[in-house]
Amino acid sequence: MARNDFFGHRSPTTGGPEDRVRRAGIQLSLIGENVAQADGPEAAHQVLMDSPAHRANMLAPSFTHVGIGVVALTQPGMFVTTLVFGRWPPIPAARQTAEDVKSAIAAARATRGVAPAAIAPALQVAAEASASAYTNAVGDHSVAAQQAVAAGGRALQTELARRGGGGAACARVVEILELDDLTHYPELVSPALRKLGVAVTVRNDTNPPRLVVFLMTEGAACR
Repeated sequence: MARNDFFGHRSPTTGGPEDRVRRAGIQLSLIGENVAQADGPEAAHQVLMDSPAHRANMLAPSFTHVGIGVVALTQPGMFVTTLVFGRWPPIPAARQTAEDVKSAIAAARATRGVAPAAIAPALQVAAEASASAYTNAVGDHSVAAQQAVAAGGRALQTELARRGGGGAACARVVEILELDDLTHYPELVSPALRKLGVAVTVRNDTNPPRLVVFLMTEGAACR
């Protein structure tokens, strides 16, 4: 900011805070940033604490770490300060199982007063087929995810034909760093969600490893 004479979260050369964190090779489940211009650390702190949004970042219990940078501006006696907040998952999701994911979804629904979704055998078979296709796919992860969704759809149609009946389902492949990330997907806590299938695998080419979750859902709107 000092070198390029601007003030804000998005740089014309480095992008936003998420871009900078990703380029640094840091895997966080939550990112926040505060910036301030002031004539000293006490003044910068006061400016940020007087702003409800910035204060919320500084006091948020969800953040576990912070990095702070301070650089002098060309204007005498003035400084620019950046605080980057991050959350390192306390228990990496990559250690979790499909049963852990199901329990986390049930707990999130219970917290919102929503009835649990039933684990449907046909949806479970489809989710496991998706996980198997993803593991065996050749190509980058976006291609693997597409192949996984297609394989899950085929498996579901086969199961429904074998079992007789059944409704339309939605397929989704998500990557998470901790189980709380599941609450970012509204369909999982929607009262409309009636049935569910869940399978998991681990993506080990990231640091830390990510848990890849394969979801087959019935009732909630596809997203």
